[in-house]
Parts: sequence; structure tokens; C-alpha cells
Amino acid sequence: MLKHTDNSGPDLFVVGIGASAGGIQALEAFFSNIDDHPNAAFVVVQHLSPDFRSMMSEILQRKTVMQVRQVEEAMPLEPGTVYVMPPGKNMLLEGRTFYLTDRSSHLDYPINLFFDSMAKHFAERAIGVILTGGGSDGTDGLQTISRSGGVALVQTPESAQFDSMPVNAIASGIVDKILPPHELARAVFDIVRFSYDQKTSIQDDDDFVNQAQLQEIITLLADQEDIDFSDYKTNTLRRRINHRCALNRCSNIGKYIAVIENSEEERKLLRQSLLIGATRFFRDDQPWRYLLEQALPTLIGSIDDGGHLRVWVTACSTGEEAYTMAMVVDEAIANTAKQIKVKIFATDIDSQALSFAGKGIYPETITSDVSADRITRYFNFVDGKYQVKRFLREMLIIAPHDLTKNAGFSKMHLVSCRNVLIYMQSDLQRQVLRLLHFTLAPEGVLLLGSSETLGEYAEDFSVADANSKIYKKKPNGRKLLPSPALRNSITTISPRRQQRQQKAQESKLFKSVFKHIFSDREVTCVLVNRDNQTLRIFHNSANSDLAPFLISHVRQCFEAY
Repeated sequence: MLKHTDNSGPDLFVVGIGASAGGIQALEAFFSNIDDHPNAAFVVVQHLSPDFRSMMSEILQRKTVMQVRQVEEAMPLEPGTVYVMPPGKNMLLEGRTFYLTDRSSHLDYPINLFFDSMAKHFAERAIGVILTGGGSDGTDGLQTISRSGGVALVQTPESAQFDSMPVNAIASGIVDKILPPHELARAVFDIVRFSYDQKTSIQDDDDFVNQAQLQEIITLLADQEDIDFSDYKTNTLRRRINHRCALNRCSNIGKYIAVIENSEEERKLLRQSLLIGATRFFRDDQPWRYLLEQALPTLIGSIDDGGHLRVWVTACSTGEEAYTMAMVVDEAIANTAKQIKVKIFATDIDSQALSFAGKGIYPETITSDVSADRITRYFNFVDGKYQVKRFLREMLIIAPHDLTKNAGFSKMHLVSCRNVLIYMQSDLQRQVLRLLHFTLAPEGVLLLGSSETLGEYAEDFSVADANSKIYKKKPNGRKLLPSPALRNSITTISPRRQQRQQKAQESKLFKSVFKHIFSDREVTCVLVNRDNQTLRIFHNSANSDLAPFLISHVRQCFEAY
């Protein structure tokens, strides 16, 4: 049993647990391994028949000392309590209050619905757990939780009586841990306890992960995983490092740094967590309507018959936004009499997400975001999932690309960069905006996220639709080139990488010295600095008579280099 002192307050966690077929056994195993009253509320969302009284409250009450309550309208959320969804209803959270809706309005996906409300009101203190069940309910909700800074946990498919829900969630690429139910309980407990313990000893995230430690982690990832987070918002980085530290049961950040130094798997999981890859089809409907009805018809009208429409979807993650763009472009072209060729470049820094996007296979829950007409037109239903049709997939060119380093493309008619800038510090935001401006054709269209702005570059764009965050590059405006100052600062943040590159260059130099000065003679030498401190020892033989001669020449070459 896992025990913890009850400490309610503003740092309350909400643990949403989604289950369907076979869920009772998994839920029993989960709650049997959490005892006492942690500073968290547990909410069970299960697919239930509206025609039968649920015995879930009674069943779970036998497995936990926490109070188990069936949710009622306007019931307050309290720590150390387990809440169960009533039959025939769905649940929402508004702050710390439950509200019920009729099942008919969200018939198939009650887990997604509740997870979305959790993420909205609890952000990084939302923990989503997916247990056994058929279908794919919960996957989209986990993505929302992940994007808000929360934690996504899933039952191992092999331990699940029905593995469809876990498998679909895992395929999204945003899951933090995959464990059997009793170990999921431990993971949840560790996160809650870890957060409370840190709050009692430190004041904020900056105290837990100080600047030197944060820089050490950033450098480690840059060196080992070839990705630079140095200009991402530090609060976001600290919160996600905090979660990974808790999931690895490390009592402090020093121990977690030791873990990522020695574990390639954990480095990749941390990298994935920091990338925050969560998306959905037709997210924020208004921009897509404006593109279809206004922006795209204008762009298509400016292209000669038989010409090319060039579109770039940056940070495409698992592909939903890129395929949404492809559908809208296809519909816009169909509304004209023109024969237009289309190239949609879909890029991301995450190779795992790109692999998912390339397959174009999505869970059946996409029907809540994609209309029935579009489902019929653009997808095939195969083995319980929706796969994009071949002609739609062929509109996309999917490729890896780091948006922060280079423009990658040029003369783009339309560029989408949504919900990327919000995770970056202001210098990097400016760099990316300069890159996007550079890559756009004159009067090209730029689409940003709902919380993003152009900042100091607003004068270089005209506003096409303020509510949709759609802008048009001014045809005779400034020519903005990528900022060399920032580009240099990015390349100098990794001292380990610099040292490794310098050593490789030195070795190449020394091999050249050996070849041209000593030919095939055998020598042993020591390289020293001006203070006679040994820098490197080279072994080729035991002929010490040649050592001074070699050292002199190597030193001259090295200093000249």
C-alpha cells in the first residue's frame, strides 16, 4: 500500500482514469495499491450502459480507504476522494466543480470529454490514465493533457483484457509511462508525493531545477539527442523535467541528471516530453473556414492553370494538421475550374511523430473532429481505424526539419506555424518569425496559433483575419533574413559537442602530422602546453629520441591551426 498525508490546497492534482471493457479488474488493481489520502482527487470515467445501475462505487470502496462517491450535479471536487461517473451521463469540470451532461450529446467519447476539461482547469496538475478497453476513447484527451503540461499514463497492452484503448493511446507518441495497473498507481503516487515534498522544501520550480542544472540537461540533450532547447521557455522545461524526475523516483534533480546521462531511453523520453507533440484534426475551426472561403481562393486565383500551390505545415507532429490542410486545399481547388498541382511540405523535428504521420492511420475518435462527408471522401475504414486515402497522402511531402535553425523552403504560398512559438523565449520567437517571413512568397499567407502574435514584425505583414491569426506578407516590405546573432548563440551552447568536435579535428591534424613528418617510422610522443602540462600521449613505438622533434612540430602545427 502507498501512503501519504492528506494535504489539500491549491496544488491539488486530478487523476482521470479512463476504462471500458475489462475495466473493473484493472481499477481494482489500481486502487488496491493506493492507500491513505493523497493530495489528489481520482475520477473514474468508464463506458457504462445507461439502462443499468452501476455498482462501481461499491466495488471500488472495498479496495480503498478513500471515500468513493458517485458524481452528482455541482458536486465539489475534494482531495483524497474517488469519484465515479453516473450511468447515462458525461462529466465536465469547471474549476473544482463537477457538471453533468446528457450522454446523447457526446455518446461515444466520455473519456476524451472529461480529460479535455481536466486539462483546461488543472494544466500540469492533470494526470490522465488509460486502462483496458475497446476502441480509442481517451487518446485525444491524453493529447490535450500532454499539451497543457500534464502527465499521460497508459496500461501495458499485454496486461489489459482489451488492448485497443491502450494501443491507440501509445501510438499517439505522447505517453509518459506504460505500466501495469498496480505500477500505474505507484507512478501516480510518486508524482503527487514528489510535488508535495518539493513544495514543502522549495518555493518554485526554479529552486528545484536551478539554472546550472537546467543548462546541464539542455547541453546533454543537445550533445546526445541533437536537439537544442536552450531558447525554449524555462518554466515549461522545468515542469516537464519535474514530472520525468518523479516518474523515475529520483528524490532530486542531481539524481535525475545521473539517470539521463546513463540512459538513452530516458533521454529520448525526456526529449519527447519537452517537444510537446499534441494535435488534432480541424483544431480551432475558424481559421480553416477562412482559409477555405477566403485565403485559398485568392492564392489559387493568382496561380496559372497547371501551376503549383506550395504549402508548408511546420511542427506537424503526428500529421493531423497537415492532413487537415490537405483536405481544405483539395476542397478549395475543387471549387474552381483550375488544374492546380499541390505540394504540402509537412515537417517536424520528431522522427517518431513523422513516422506516425507517414502512415496516416488514426483512431475512430477523429469522427468527433472530422465531418461525416469528409470522412467518406478522404478516409478508408480499415480494422477499426481510419486511414487517409492514397491521393490525400500523396499531397504531402513528410520530412524532418528543425524550424529554429533554417528556413528549409522558399517561395511558399501558405505557411502554418500554430502553437509552436508559445513554447519559445522571445529571441527564438523572433528568429522563427524571420525565417517564416523569409520563406514566404510576396503576399504569401501565414497562419499562427490562437495565442501567438507577430510582435515587432507586425509591420511586415498585413492582417488578413485577426480572429483567425492569419496574416499576409507585404509584397514591398522589408527583407528579413535569419538573425545571425541568435544562430551563433544556438551553436555555442553545447560545450560537450564543441569538445568532441575539437578532439576529432585535433586527431585528424595529428594523423596528418605523423604521415608527413614521420612517414612509417615508429614513435611515441607526449604533447604538452607552455606550462609543460601533459595534454595528450601518442603511442606508435618506444622510440623516445624522436619525441622532442615530434612535439616541436605538433606544437607549431597546433598553434597555427
